[in-house]
Amino acid sequence: MRQFLKDKDTIAGFLLLGLCSFVYIQIIKFPQTTYDERSISAAFFPTFLTVGLVFLAVLLLIRGFRNYLNLKNNSTAIEETKPKKIDQSTIYLVFSAIVYVIVLETLGFVITTIIYLLFIMSIFRTGFLKSLLISVLFSFTIFYVFQNVFKIMLPRGFFGFF
Repeated sequence: MRQFLKDKDTIAGFLLLGLCSFVYIQIIKFPQTTYDERSISAAFFPTFLTVGLVFLAVLLLIRGFRNYLNLKNNSTAIEETKPKKIDQSTIYLVFSAIVYVIVLETLGFVITTIIYLLFIMSIFRTGFLKSLLISVLFSFTIFYVFQNVFKIMLPRGFFGFF
C-alpha cells in the first residue's frame, strides 16, 4: 500500500482532488444571478471545469492503483529510476502561460491568445501558416461564442474592439 501512495499518478490524483475541493468551495460563494433568462450564471463554467478535473483525478487514481497492482503481482525487483530532467519546452510552456495571464487584461483576449498559441505551436514545430490560421480562428471563435452566445465579457485590452 505504501508503494500505491508513492506513485506519481496517485499523488497527482489526490492533489487534483484537493484543488477541485478548494475550487468548488469558492464556486459556492458565487452569486447565482443571471443577466436574463437565456444566460447562465457565473458559476457554470468553473463548475463544469471542476467536474471535468474531478473525472481526470479519478482516472489518475485508477491508473495509480493499476500500477500498484502490476507492481504487486510482479515478483521481480524493480529498480528505482532516476528522476527525469525537465525538458526545455516544459519551461517555455509554463513561462508563457504565466506571461499570458499577466498581459491578458492589457492586450485583450484575442491578441494575447493569438500570440500565445503561435508561441506554443512554434515550440512544437507546427508550420507558421497553419499555426496562424488555427490561432486566429480559435481566438475569434471563442471570443464570439463567449460574447454573443454565453453573454460573458472577455478582456478587450487597451484597443477596446476585441
